[in-house]
Amino acid sequence: MISIGTLNNNAVDVMKQVYGYRKQKEIHVVVDAAEVGATKYRNEKIAELLQYKVTIIKGSASEIAKIAGINVVTKGVDSGNIPGAI
Repeated sequence: MISIGTLNNNAVDVMKQVYGYRKQKEIHVVVDAAEVGATKYRNEKIAELLQYKVTIIKGSASEIAKIAGINVVTKGVDSGNIPGAI
């Protein structure tokens, strides 16, 4: 599992190396999209990382909605205002 909970440029470089290793070994990759939507930097880095083949994306409803391109107003770690949601 790759978590973007602690995110900086060095961590992103290591994550990219993991993707390369995964490809060689044919291992599934799970990405924990921690706090996507909280900052522009996180949004940019998750978009960059998802250019690689990912098996599963783990996240809250607002994190997944943000990744899907839905305009989400994030209120906290596990909540957000998702247009059209029940």
